[in-house]
Amino acid sequence: MMWLILGLVIGVAGWWIFDWAKAHQIKVMWYEWLLEAIALLFALFAIQNFFASFEELEPNAAWVLLALFGVPALILAGVAGFLIWRRHKSVNRIAQP
Repeated sequence: MMWLILGLVIGVAGWWIFDWAKAHQIKVMWYEWLLEAIALLFALFAIQNFFASFEELEPNAAWVLLALFGVPALILAGVAGFLIWRRHKSVNRIAQP
C-alpha cells in the first residue's frame, strides 16, 4: 500500500512540476528530465533498501545503503536543478534590456 501511495504522490508531483514549468515558461531539456528521473530512482532505491535493511535488523547496512544511493540522488538532482536555473537565468538576462 505504501508503494501505491508513493507512486500516486510522485505522479501528481511530477505532473505539477511539469505544469508549473510550462506556466512559468521554463524550458527543461530532455537530459535534465532524465537526470531528475535517475535521481528519483536512486532516491527510491535508497529508501527501499534503508527500510528493508532495518526490517532485517541490519542498521549499519541500512545507513551505508542510504548514503550509497541517497548521496548520488541528491547530487544528480542538484546538477539537474542547477542546469535548469542557469539556463533560465541567462535567458532572463538576455530578454531584459
